Amino acid sequence: MGLGVLASGLTLGFLLKEVIFSNDFRDVIKTLKVPLDTSWLIAAIVSAGLAAVLFITSRWCSQVLMERQVYGRYSDAMKYFQVTLDNETILPTALQPKKYMRWIERKSLLSFVGNLNEWTKLLGISLIVFSWLFSFVFAWPLIKSLAMVP
Repeated sequence: MGLGVLASGLTLGFLLKEVIFSNDFRDVIKTLKVPLDTSWLIAAIVSAGLAAVLFITSRWCSQVLMERQVYGRYSDAMKYFQVTLDNETILPTALQPKKYMRWIERKSLLSFVGNLNEWTKLLGISLIVFSWLFSFVFAWPLIKSLAMVP
C-alpha cells in the first residue's frame, strides 16, 4: 500500500510538474506537427489521483482490521493491558466500544472493511497501471516525432 501511494503520488507529481506546469514541455509541443490529445493526459491525472485515494483507503482499512483483530476478546485484552500498562499510559482506542457499534455487528464490520481493503487495493493497482498507459498514449506522438529527428 505504501508503494501504491508512492507510485500514484510520484505519477501525479511528474504529470503536474513536468507536463502541465513545464514551460520546456510547452515549447516542445509547439514544434509538433500533430497536436497532443489532452483527454489522455486528463485521464492519466484523474486515474492516478483516484489510485492515490484508493491506496489511502486501503491503508486505513488495514489499520482498522489490525486494531480490531489483534486484541482478541475484550475481557482478555482488558486484563492484559491492565496488568502490563500499570497506569503508565492509556488503553488502545480500538478497545473502547464505539457508539456506532450498537448498530453494526463486529463480525459484519470486519467483513465489510476486509472486503473494502481487498477491492481498493485491486482497483488502485489497476488505476495506476491505467494512468501509466494513458500517459504513454498521450505522449506517443511526441515520442514518435522525437524518434524521427535526424
